[in-house]
Amino acid sequence: MPGSDTATIDFAELKRRVMGSDQSNPVGCAVALYGDKSVGLLVDRKRSGKALAAELRKEASASGSYFHGAAYIDTFPGTLCLALNRAPSALEMRVRLALRGSGFGKVEVTTTDTDTDTAT
Repeated sequence: MPGSDTATIDFAELKRRVMGSDQSNPVGCAVALYGDKSVGLLVDRKRSGKALAAELRKEASASGSYFHGAAYIDTFPGTLCLALNRAPSALEMRVRLALRGSGFGKVEVTTTDTDTDTAT
């Protein structure tokens, strides 16, 4: 699957699954950064980000870094927001380059702070 920037991203499927989502109703997503600088992105309304990251690991024959979280469309048209468990500084630019031509002109990557969640 790795090899080109869009090897594991199906633009039509991505748009179909992300459209209609917002910050209060996000969809699960997983992002992979492979050693050859390609990007993998999976999005699903029903499965969690961790399950999608496991699927990316299983499908890829190359080593890489895997991130999971949620994705949604921001109120500004064409902005894809990814809230991931962790994110290196180069992730946002590499995802933006991989999504070139998909209709998402802007990509915002934030990290979720899962360590501070406490049960009361």
